[in-house]
Amino acid sequence: MCRFSILSIKKSEIEEHVAALEGASNDTCHAFQNWLDRHRFYLNEKQCDRINMALKRLDDPMRINI
Repeated sequence: MCRFSILSIKKSEIEEHVAALEGASNDTCHAFQNWLDRHRFYLNEKQCDRINMALKRLDDPMRINI
């Protein structure tokens, strides 16, 4: 017998993590990035675009991490 558990993820919780990643530094982004990766199936297109922009900013080698 196979059992599935259905997670209940609030839209506000997703939005909090997206916003946190947008404001994160290279030192603080990993927890938010990992959480969003584990919950990626709950993201909409706009949130994915925002996440990708944040990751691009964090990966920019010319960026000074303050």
